[in-house]
Amino acid sequence: MATLDRLPAEVIDEITQSVSFGDTCSLRLTNRNLEEKATSSAFKARFERKNVEMTESGLRQFAQVVEHGSLSHRLKHLTLVAPFYETNALSDEIDDGEIRTPSQLQVLGPNDMLEIVVARMSSTDKGRMESDLEELYEHEEELQILQKNNLDLALLGQAFSSLGKYGITLDTVVAELVLYQEDSATSMLPLYSPSEEIAWAAAAHHAKLILGLLTDGVLNVKHLNLFNSSRMVGTSLAVCDLGTINFNSSRSAVRKLESLSLSLSEEEQHLITTQEDRYGRACFRGFAQMLQSCENLRELDIADYCVDCVEDIAERGPKQSRGILHALNQAELPKLQDLTLQGFYLDHNQLEAVLHRRRTVRKLTLRCICLVQGNLGEALDYFAQETGLEEIHLDSMFSPGRVQFEGPWVDDRVKDNPIRKGYDGLQAHWQRGGCDGTVQYKVFPNNDPPPHNAAARDWFQDLENWYGPPERLCSRARHLLQPEEMWRAEDF
Repeated sequence: MATLDRLPAEVIDEITQSVSFGDTCSLRLTNRNLEEKATSSAFKARFERKNVEMTESGLRQFAQVVEHGSLSHRLKHLTLVAPFYETNALSDEIDDGEIRTPSQLQVLGPNDMLEIVVARMSSTDKGRMESDLEELYEHEEELQILQKNNLDLALLGQAFSSLGKYGITLDTVVAELVLYQEDSATSMLPLYSPSEEIAWAAAAHHAKLILGLLTDGVLNVKHLNLFNSSRMVGTSLAVCDLGTINFNSSRSAVRKLESLSLSLSEEEQHLITTQEDRYGRACFRGFAQMLQSCENLRELDIADYCVDCVEDIAERGPKQSRGILHALNQAELPKLQDLTLQGFYLDHNQLEAVLHRRRTVRKLTLRCICLVQGNLGEALDYFAQETGLEEIHLDSMFSPGRVQFEGPWVDDRVKDNPIRKGYDGLQAHWQRGGCDGTVQYKVFPNNDPPPHNAAARDWFQDLENWYGPPERLCSRARHLLQPEEMWRAEDF
């Protein structure tokens, strides 16, 4: 320990970042010396924010570490990362004798598709890829056994119970997915999965596991995020899956949530139907019950994920949006102050009805919203004159043509953002008591050339840009979306 006293603080900080969390927490004397020597912010940050991959080894280590208390109880922000596996792409490459990779130069080909480079496979490459494929099969089988035996539920429940026993309340729990399809060590964003069905199944299992433990009241959480971020583009929770969860328990931690953020979709076979009952009542009953139980909620962010932009989205998209909004309007949410809606396909009357029920809301954010009958001006006038809103953020609006904002309310920060280059007027920010007048804008038909040499934009294209790529590991309009291409789940 005497040697530790002579080390510079920067070296101690590096040690706290490099040594595994379990090893650090098990060395109590070392902990006390490190804590005294290390800078306070760096030392605490090491234990406050963690990612746990939902594998048997990851969950066992998590459960064992938090069971012993001490520094592990500094944990405030927890991201639970569920792996899923897609082996068809690698198997097809081996069968075809070709390796396909996105261009390192980020070249956009026809129709704004990222160019794919094809190279012939060497015998060395083939042997390595066959070994990688075998490892993927093994890991996939291990995950299936873990879930079939409910061992993931037991281990995560053990960890949550240990935290709850010590009176810990987590600030944030985030549910994410990670894709493995190149090999068992390279994790990728779900954006690059060629199969949404596999991602949906993984998201459903993951979300129901977390929500089941929270409704049992084993651990209190302030903020819950289910797949609603730029990292989780292409991932969503089928709203019908919420119907299998009991949100009525008096001890449910969902009742104590202060913030909820989630991306909702529907399973494809359900979307094909045109029955009003499914969209108006039965399919969204679980979501309505979930919101009704959120009696302490202050912030709510809902993304309406419309699956693929296929030919019949004009028919089924509004039905799905209507079902989600109907469930929202059924809930009391007496403390809600901050509301965000993303990806909705609705009319101005439906939008006004949401705010009519939410008299406590002071901040409204609308992103990638299509008002199918226009009348954006009427909705904005209603917000300013008939509600208690103090702040409105608007981003990528369609009425139903693309909206270009003008005047003093335009968010000038867009001009300095290279991702938004050429999209002046895309965003607007209104504040009560700010500049005189209402939000000014122009509506351009989708088939008109866009202003300022910007790339052509329309409602369907923006949905695809925001919510995911087309097939085969390609992403449209990368200059708009710019997601991280790969990341690795941090070991707890």
